[in-house]
Amino acid sequence: MRFAYLLLLSSVLCAAESWQGGSLAVTVDDTGRVLLARDGTTLLNYDQLQLVATQPGWRGVYGFGSSQNVEVVRQDNGCRVTETIPNGMSCTRDLQVFEDGVKWRLAWEYPAGTGANQCYYFLDIPAALVDGAPCEYASGEAIRLGALPANCGEMEKLDGIRLYAKGVRLTFELGGENVVWNLTDWSTSQHKSYRLRVEAPATEGGKAVATVELRVAPCTEKTIAGLRAQWREREAAERQKMLEAQGIRSRLPLGVGLPQVDAPVPQGGRIDLPVLLAATFDNPYDPDDVALDMEVTRPDGTVDRVPGYFDVPVQWRADGTYAGLGRPTWRVRYTPTQIGSYQYRMVLRDRSGQVKTPPATFACVPPASPFRGFVRVCPAQPYAYQFDDGTPYLPIGYNVFDSARLGSPYPDQRLARLSEQVQHLADAGGTFIRLRMDSWWLAIEGTPDAGLGNLGPGLYNQRVCDEIDRLMALCEQRDVKVMLCLYNANAMVNGSVRKDGPTAWRRNYAFFLQDNGGPCADRFGFWTDPTVRKWVRMKLRYSVARWGASPSLMCWEFWNELVFDQKLATEQVAWHREMGDYLRGIDPWRHPITNSLMGHDLENQGPIWELPTMDIVQIHSYRGDELPVYMDRVARTSHRLWRKPFFFGEYGIIHEDHSQGTYPYDPDGVHMHNGLWAPVMAGTAPGAFWFVSGYIEKQHLYGQYTTLAKWTADMAWTDPALRSLEVAGFQYATPPPLADGTVAGTPVDPFAKAKVDRFVVDPATGAVSDPEWFQSMLHMSDERKSCPTLVLDCAADAVLEIRVTTSVGDESNRLLVTVDGAQPLVKAFPAGKGQGTSSTYIEQYGNWRTSYDQTVAIPLAVGKHEVRLEGVGKDRLELRLALRNYFRAPPVVVTGQRTDGAVWLWARHRLSTAYNLRAGKRWEPATGVTCLLADVADGTYDIEWTDPWTGTVTTATATASNGQLALPIPPVQRDLAAKIRRR
Repeated sequence: MRFAYLLLLSSVLCAAESWQGGSLAVTVDDTGRVLLARDGTTLLNYDQLQLVATQPGWRGVYGFGSSQNVEVVRQDNGCRVTETIPNGMSCTRDLQVFEDGVKWRLAWEYPAGTGANQCYYFLDIPAALVDGAPCEYASGEAIRLGALPANCGEMEKLDGIRLYAKGVRLTFELGGENVVWNLTDWSTSQHKSYRLRVEAPATEGGKAVATVELRVAPCTEKTIAGLRAQWREREAAERQKMLEAQGIRSRLPLGVGLPQVDAPVPQGGRIDLPVLLAATFDNPYDPDDVALDMEVTRPDGTVDRVPGYFDVPVQWRADGTYAGLGRPTWRVRYTPTQIGSYQYRMVLRDRSGQVKTPPATFACVPPASPFRGFVRVCPAQPYAYQFDDGTPYLPIGYNVFDSARLGSPYPDQRLARLSEQVQHLADAGGTFIRLRMDSWWLAIEGTPDAGLGNLGPGLYNQRVCDEIDRLMALCEQRDVKVMLCLYNANAMVNGSVRKDGPTAWRRNYAFFLQDNGGPCADRFGFWTDPTVRKWVRMKLRYSVARWGASPSLMCWEFWNELVFDQKLATEQVAWHREMGDYLRGIDPWRHPITNSLMGHDLENQGPIWELPTMDIVQIHSYRGDELPVYMDRVARTSHRLWRKPFFFGEYGIIHEDHSQGTYPYDPDGVHMHNGLWAPVMAGTAPGAFWFVSGYIEKQHLYGQYTTLAKWTADMAWTDPALRSLEVAGFQYATPPPLADGTVAGTPVDPFAKAKVDRFVVDPATGAVSDPEWFQSMLHMSDERKSCPTLVLDCAADAVLEIRVTTSVGDESNRLLVTVDGAQPLVKAFPAGKGQGTSSTYIEQYGNWRTSYDQTVAIPLAVGKHEVRLEGVGKDRLELRLALRNYFRAPPVVVTGQRTDGAVWLWARHRLSTAYNLRAGKRWEPATGVTCLLADVADGTYDIEWTDPWTGTVTTATATASNGQLALPIPPVQRDLAAKIRRR
């Protein structure tokens, strides 16, 4: 109603005004928007103020620049545009036109009570004009260099920017009061522009002023080429200064000292030794150039060869801000795990030869508190983890991250924020973080970049290394374990690393490409190029040397979200075999190794997971619907295929509207909660949530970790008898009525040709047979086409609802529905311009993507039916299926783990998912349900029910007979957890 009210207000219609100043033409249309052109080329094509009211579930935008409530009054060399917005809001723009430019002054006010809480003002610069343009931009006292679109998303708090575009130079001087100027990349959106934008929060009774002065001058290709050459020289000089400051190059005769361990070392206590040495080298990170090792003989006679590393200490101010780098040094870190006498010596090699020190000794003594050792895969229960002393370990935690983009300064207080997240998690009982030292996260290696201190491949960013040091040390103090990820496939080798499209900015992080000074013509070269493979081994060695000795290191992770490409399977498997063997050979502590692969087709990923050095199977999930059912199935599938632990290294929801990480419909964290409990009940680690700062912290959800940590503390993870719980069925005080429900699978790959075309929809459980092949798409092309048949058994008259959401292809697209072999029902869903509710042309595939929201209802009488679905046309139809008055599924879903004498069980209300919350569904508690547990020894059992949301505990008893335990379930609103033990 509010939007309708705005549109019906009276308006002041004005004629367009235009000015000519030299080669510049300025037009202000009757909506108040400005268009600036030079010799027929558009320089600016849009300017607009928006005042925004953000409320739960919706956003109201005021001032779309319509011709309503706008008055344009001509003045000398310009005009004044006044826009009156409802609820007392207003803005005024004064425009002056010069022979070589334009000057704006924009003032706006939003009185108290308007509901506005944000404001945006933006000028759009056509992408066609400035794509790839070099630029200079000022922020505070710093003048920085960049190029569009590589860094524009990070051009923040601007005072000015100069763009060297095609034939023209644009110089913007920016100012104002209560405003911040940024530049953002909208080049791949429908606007096809770069947006020079004011961002400011609104306040009660707030006022703001923005000023812009644009000067236009000619610009030749020679000017741009000269500018790029100057930048390259400047970047090379800055890089050389950094190399010299960090002591990268040396020309000293070979020699090494032996540092002394002055006191006995407690078991598990890390030794951190500075080593004095001299050598000749050009790259201290390259072991082929110079290599320091410490040979350590343990009390049992085992010899460890521990790599040393080059370190440039980082200096920090008292307020936590970065102060610079200190004097270079060499270090060796080692953690003794056996009590007794150790012998050690230093070995140094450079291009001139090798030297060794005489041996020395140190004593390892019992620690003040028991040392559990390092994390291992449990040999007796291969799906679980344990410490060296046999104590079970369950990783409970999330992803810790903060981005630092190329061409930009480091985020303020990044280390403090990450440390705070570790502290909050540990305070809540968490035991695990996933930390990424790649791409735009905590990258130690990357494309040369003065802003971030990156020196290039094979040279490591010491500031970031120090941040990782401090986070690892904090994790040691708080007993939190770390999965350390080395590379991001989305920034290096996946299809997202391309020259065009919305992810083109990622390409700049692929330091091995020729575009960025590397040896490879394309991303595929990463797997085979000898130089790149050497860089990988160098990074592995440096990582082992610097962080391998930390007892907080749980495991190494090669890749974040690698696409296992069947066309490159041989090369990718060979790479993982080589690097896994190398890492295993140089890591004295033999930490487990994992990967995370893109996609959920586990069976096709087998060649990677079957490698003996791949210790942990890992995928990520950003599903919005039926997350607990999906997690349970995927975890059990992994356990079935490989006797290895399984891990959801990331999970969350990414919606079509890109509102990922902010779930106003789920303030209590049902999605996060389900992602923690469902994997545990499938016999694996809880998922590691991704959206921490914007969701967990804002919604105060740390208590979820506390309850889970306490409840799982006595689970028998390392017991060889631990296995999945068997549910024989349910009994009801009142049988559940026939109900509506969705018909959905969990396809391993929605774009693969399904291997099964008949699917039984079980009315008792709601499950679909072969769910991994039941797709929500009707593909039409020969290589993907399948025609699923639903096998139904209706207890009463029912309705199958086929909701077509999207048609992709052309105007020939149709849906065919055949019931029990009768003449098919045919319904057209053409894809094309002007069809459906909206259409977009996909140039890459020559397809139209047309949105629909139409439902085809198929009535079904009592009895058995077979319904065949087929798509005819060019590409595919995307569907949502539902059955009305069909399901009699139990209102609770029961999963769990058990040993011979104990059961750990989770009873979740079937409707308690974030998907249902987003759809606005509400439900009553499930009551009167009894779960029949199978394969239970006869006798009396004590039952302890816990409400995971409140921690409330209630107790009961039940008796098993004839191998079955009838378990009455208390009323379930969301979920309950039970521990069951035989007396």
